Amino acid sequence: MADDGVQTIFATFETCEPADLAIEHLVQQHGVERADLFVQSKGERNTSGIALSGGDVSHSNGPRDDAVLRGD
Repeated sequence: MADDGVQTIFATFETCEPADLAIEHLVQQHGVERADLFVQSKGERNTSGIALSGGDVSHSNGPRDDAVLRGD
């Protein structure tokens, strides 16, 4: 049976932080069940995004290099 209440939203974020904030907003402000939200990288690679942010930028020894920035 088809669920007529199903909606699909696609969004692209440059880092994980705004994606996480969007998820929290949907869950807390709009009552979307967390189990109904799916996040994936744009390509097949497991990646940390395309831009430095958060802990990557403020690392005491310079930018981190253990999580390669190689894709959306």
